[in-house]
Amino acid sequence: MKGFTTSNDYSNLWELINNGIRVPCWIEKQYNSGRKYNVIAEVKLSLNNKYSIGSPGVGYDGWENTKNGFIENCKEINLIYIQPNKL
Repeated sequence: MKGFTTSNDYSNLWELINNGIRVPCWIEKQYNSGRKYNVIAEVKLSLNNKYSIGSPGVGYDGWENTKNGFIENCKEINLIYIQPNKL
């Protein structure tokens, strides 16, 4: 994406959210018909220390609270995030 650095380095994303960074992203959603579309979302650590990926009406909240589980879930929804320039 021009003007932004995007990434699918989910290990890095795990570190970002565990350091309190809220990260904008795109996730892939699928209609019942099989048609796929992208949804703008946010990745963050919720108040109960579980990760949250979603936007209003579309959520993937804390299925698994391990780094490996998080990475697998990110892969399943083809998550791509905007890499912060400075922390």
